[in-house]
Amino acid sequence: WGADSMEIWQILLLIVVILAVVFFAFVGAVAKYLYEFAIDRRGKKNIHTEGKSPSAQIKRENPEQSASILRYTPEMVAALERDGEEIFIQSEDGLRLRAYEVMLPGSHDYAILCHGYLGNLEEMIRFGEEYRKRGFSVLLPDIRAHGKSEGTDRCMGWLARKDMLLWIDRAVRRDPEARVLLFGISMGGALVMMTGGEKLPPQVRGIIEDCGYTSAWDEFAYQVHDMFHLPVFPCLYAAGAIVKRRAGYRLKEASAVEQLKKCHVPMLFIHGGDDRFVPPWMLDKVYDAAAGPKEKLLIPGAGHARAAVVDPARYWQAVDHFLAVYFPKEEENGPAAE
Repeated sequence: WGADSMEIWQILLLIVVILAVVFFAFVGAVAKYLYEFAIDRRGKKNIHTEGKSPSAQIKRENPEQSASILRYTPEMVAALERDGEEIFIQSEDGLRLRAYEVMLPGSHDYAILCHGYLGNLEEMIRFGEEYRKRGFSVLLPDIRAHGKSEGTDRCMGWLARKDMLLWIDRAVRRDPEARVLLFGISMGGALVMMTGGEKLPPQVRGIIEDCGYTSAWDEFAYQVHDMFHLPVFPCLYAAGAIVKRRAGYRLKEASAVEQLKKCHVPMLFIHGGDDRFVPPWMLDKVYDAAAGPKEKLLIPGAGHARAAVVDPARYWQAVDHFLAVYFPKEEENGPAAE
């Protein structure tokens, strides 16, 4: 019996070891797939096409909302190239970052408009037109690892917040009287919120974010469950370890919520009530976290990045009210006549 018992335990131990090896191999493969799919710009598993706006999932989310303020045409791109100037800066870690700048002569108001995940600066052309109508010069950057900006790993806004400081500094050095507005949609919304937690010059007078997420971790946790039907533990934890090692940041540290706790710049938060890509509950979390003056707008029935399409009147009314308070025209032109 002693020998037989030993053999049974050896077999059981072997089975446990084999199962453990299979389990860890599976988790490792899933983590690598998630990293290549979502973060690595060069990943073979990345099925996305940059600049194809909006993403495939957003199209599936609300097919009836076919119109999109993010869509652009060759004619719109040609007009941007004609009226604007293509400019480049170098990031702190040596990346060449691209943007288009369209100046409005005589204006000290300057809007930096940030596109979403897998997008490019061309997606912001329509928003640029709207802000130019409101008296703003506009800067449309390609976020690192997007468009024609360099970078191999998508940072979900976190590393790019340092790039935003460089764009802001460029505007302020050229015009010390500048009044700077930061605007972003989706990942760009998360980016401007994350930027808000940094030490900003007083020329940054307001931030508007549209459907940004609370943190990279929260967004991926939601998508891992919703898109891939996988458990957050251990899959996302393992993927997060790869992101840390290869991209240089932790998904949990890429947090708009934590940054907003340090942000005293006035903010307007906008979200679609039917957003199934960045769920609407994230709106309340980022709004509650902001330390400064704040307003929020929820557009019922709007899917991801669709608020300005579903109810443009309410959308731009909220924007105009925010601008009237924090970018008043009488300040620029002197006190209003009695």
